[in-house]
Amino acid sequence: MIEIFKYGIIGALTTFLNIFIYFILRSVLNLNYILSSIIAWILALIFSFFANKNFVFEKKEKLKNKILKEFLFFAFTRYITGVLDVGIMVIGVEVFKQDDKLLKIISNVIGIILNYITSKFLIFKK
Repeated sequence: MIEIFKYGIIGALTTFLNIFIYFILRSVLNLNYILSSIIAWILALIFSFFANKNFVFEKKEKLKNKILKEFLFFAFTRYITGVLDVGIMVIGVEVFKQDDKLLKIISNVIGIILNYITSKFLIFKK
């Protein structure tokens, strides 16, 4: 139960970071919504890997090649949910003409659920 609570904290921080960066890129720098979404996702991914590894799942691997392997697998699973995120954005904005900021929040909630499952049972399993 504590692990889920920790994951929730990191998930909330990752989601906040992703959305915050997206809003800055979109509103302040006026970047395209797809490019903004991709950049925000990459920065949130890096934060999420180290926070989940060290704080949530407490995997204290020291070998550089093992950490790199974990990171690449983590990045791959997050890539899948990242593609889902961009897909939701494109379909939601272009096809259904919905607000991009609301869709960003919805796509992140879906991503959090899928990411917990892959982290718990595939990447950081003990």
